[in-house]
Amino acid sequence: MLYDHFTGWNPEQEERDFEIFSDKCRGSVLSWSDVEAQVVAEAASPMTVSIRQAVETLYAEGRSSYMEYVYGNQETNDCGSWGTGNATDLTQVYQTYRGVESKVYRTFKPWIYGVGKCLVGDHYDNGMSISLAMQHIATHGVLPADLPGLPKYSGSLQKQLLRNCTDFYNTWKDHAVAHDVVVVKLPMNFEAWQLWAKTGRWIVYGTTQKTLIKNGVVYEAGRTSHCEACGGNVELATGSITKVSSWGDGSGWMSPSVTKKVIAGGTRYGSAFGIWGFTRRECAPDYSGLGRTS
Repeated sequence: MLYDHFTGWNPEQEERDFEIFSDKCRGSVLSWSDVEAQVVAEAASPMTVSIRQAVETLYAEGRSSYMEYVYGNQETNDCGSWGTGNATDLTQVYQTYRGVESKVYRTFKPWIYGVGKCLVGDHYDNGMSISLAMQHIATHGVLPADLPGLPKYSGSLQKQLLRNCTDFYNTWKDHAVAHDVVVVKLPMNFEAWQLWAKTGRWIVYGTTQKTLIKNGVVYEAGRTSHCEACGGNVELATGSITKVSSWGDGSGWMSPSVTKKVIAGGTRYGSAFGIWGFTRRECAPDYSGLGRTS
């Protein structure tokens, strides 16, 4: 099996995985119509504070376990976990800054990719659909990365978990089920994304439009298949949205024109989800029958 084949975001699987996702995650996934009125109301008072400022404030107040947000750099074809993890982390930051949540922590990326793909029987595939990542976190939560005893992220750990995650899952599952994530299937249009960003929430998306960040600005850079995150706030003078990457280039402003090309690069697959909020699970998850086995 080609475990080291770098395909990253797997767009061809979005439609198939969303069908599974829709069947298994009712109650954990919202539609745009469910939240549009609240999003419009919150966007009327847009979030303008930067990620850095928000995290520094929360850390000084004892509401963040880290002092600065480090974007990280993926080491294998696990951009699905980085896009999902970054969007989850940063939505927590802004929701905590707004007073909706009480504490900020980083998510453990191998829980999303290595464990998520292994448990749904997809561990022989390369890359990851966003629908599969959303299915996993909406149903089984995220694992805080600062738990004592957790190994550090690495590409080799991801690939190890793809092969066999049973022991790891059994050791850590009770730490993850208390942190479920509520997600929203977003329309593939710029107006909805901009409104979402103004609320301080983040978007996980896949695109074939490659972009790179230089000096805080997002530039077009050819074609790819990649999962990323954007949102959090909007530059009101230009309408640009903040974007973060897992290619080691940090964050930057993505202009409306570039954002529309990014959206167009994923429109065929409808692969955009917004992180809405967080719930506390009252019962253990059930993996029986989840996902596919071939």
